[in-house]
Amino acid sequence: MNKSKKFGIIGVGVGFCLALLVVAFAYYSSQSSHDTLYVCLAPASIIYMLPIGRATLSAHVVIALIIAISNALIYGFAFFMIGQAWVWLSR
Repeated sequence: MNKSKKFGIIGVGVGFCLALLVVAFAYYSSQSSHDTLYVCLAPASIIYMLPIGRATLSAHVVIALIIAISNALIYGFAFFMIGQAWVWLSR
């Protein structure tokens, strides 16, 4: 496996974990002043800003997983492209 693929896999893990942390913090925080931080760290977390206050716990879990998987794909692609650029520039 080449370096850019390894870098992409690392990005998937980082994106997934970071999104779960951001969603958990957003769920337990009642302040809306951190919205910019949420969107910068986990762009897919904008879904969580929808009015889902009356959703059940299972619906919140499904939404959190959708956000985490979406964020993992975004980070994985970004890390893969950075890895490709790194390999290309190091030649």
